[in-house]
Amino acid sequence: MTRDPNLLEFVRADAVFLDTTYCNPKFTFPSREDSVDYIVNAIKRVKEESSVSGERVLCLIATYAVGKEKILLEVAQRCGCSIHVDSRKMKILTLLGFGGKNSVFTEDATGTDVHVLGWNLLGETLPYFQPNFVKLKEIMMERGYAKAVGFVPTGWMYETKKEGFAVRVKDSLEIHLVPYSEHSSYNELRDYVKFCTQRV
Repeated sequence: MTRDPNLLEFVRADAVFLDTTYCNPKFTFPSREDSVDYIVNAIKRVKEESSVSGERVLCLIATYAVGKEKILLEVAQRCGCSIHVDSRKMKILTLLGFGGKNSVFTEDATGTDVHVLGWNLLGETLPYFQPNFVKLKEIMMERGYAKAVGFVPTGWMYETKKEGFAVRVKDSLEIHLVPYSEHSSYNELRDYVKFCTQRV
């Protein structure tokens, strides 16, 4: 940020307008890179375990209609897989420049074990996360898998854990709550204001 010439012109500005979605110290998240690494590494681990055991494991990533594309693209690239999306999501991704014939996204659910799922299907997010293991098991069974691992990437789900991100487990089902948002976290907002008010 401090080297970006486009931002330098705002140093000592008279006013700054901020997206204050997470302007509260409780929303001090790990970096986006750390959160993406967590998802990628978890999917890689699941794929390795699956290849050893022979058990089919479905990985589900919850997204809004628009958003979380950076996560999906990183997973596809770093895990070497395509990602299943439904036709509605594919239309949106195509409009955003990510869909189409040569993209990492596919509408063929049998072509990959990594699928995108609509928001709130893995559980209700507010006022606190309430997993929907019944729905997760239903999706897993419908798609012919023996185990399912879900990821809910959002800043609203952040729970500070000494041993890592929060995971809900029931039988052969896992749901990982991953703190991730394209909105600025509390620390990012604070750092930006500090940057803008520095003396030059």
